[in-house]
Amino acid sequence: GAALLLATIGFVVYEYLSSRNEMRERLATIAAVVADNSAAALAFLDERAAAEVLATLKSVPVIRRATLYTAGRMPIAIYPQGAPQAEQPILEPVVEHVAFYLDHVEVRQTVRLETRVVGWLVLEAELRPLYEKLAWYGLTSLLLVALALGASTVLLGTLRRRLTDTEKMLAELTRTLEERVRQRTAELESANRELESFGYSVSHDLRAPARAMAGFAGILREDFGAQLPEEALRGLKRIQDNAEYMGELIDDLLELSRTGRTRLTLAPVDMHALATSAVQDLAAMVAHADVRIGPMPNV
Repeated sequence: GAALLLATIGFVVYEYLSSRNEMRERLATIAAVVADNSAAALAFLDERAAAEVLATLKSVPVIRRATLYTAGRMPIAIYPQGAPQAEQPILEPVVEHVAFYLDHVEVRQTVRLETRVVGWLVLEAELRPLYEKLAWYGLTSLLLVALALGASTVLLGTLRRRLTDTEKMLAELTRTLEERVRQRTAELESANRELESFGYSVSHDLRAPARAMAGFAGILREDFGAQLPEEALRGLKRIQDNAEYMGELIDDLLELSRTGRTRLTLAPVDMHALATSAVQDLAAMVAHADVRIGPMPNV
């Protein structure tokens, strides 16, 4: 709105200045033509001829008054006829000019016959048509500004309504999403509880066979150790160790299921020791493998 208003003011000011220049040039041309045509009448003090020359100004509606003065600065003819005359309205010295006043423009033109000054012409033109033209331009421009502002207001209102609808939709989606997250969280917690319960049941069921294997292997070693070969004893020892290891794994799995609900804590891990332990566990199954472990940093 501010930009359009400034553009309107600039346009009106430009139109006013250009119209003034155009009016100045036009009145100066008219005054020069009238002065040339009235030179003889002023030289011979022919009032009738001077009045006839001024009468041609009726074709220029903006001119409200015109007066021809003799060389002695006395009026000899006036347009329109019957207008009041001043005995000696021109002050010394007489200077040609085009002067703008509040409500009219005054043009003073020297009348010469060849090189001799025989009189002066004074024209007065109305500025009301110029003001009416500028007012029309201004009102039209303001109307366009108002239409532009109205259109932008309507567009802004439409965009605001659409944004409001979008915000409501996003708020509804957010509320629905939060509700779904709560539902999924509740379902996940329920599933975790069921999994934990299942883990306890499974661990209880798995511990019994592991304890049985470890117990029977120990009994065989104690009661019949003297009758069994060394290889059989090593096998029983391996069964007993793995049964105990299975119990440790079951305990570790239960601990892992519980740590899933706690915060993650970082701790240093010796990767070399971990790799060495894994190789030792696999060495019995893959006796022919040659494994070399290089130095590894801790993590």
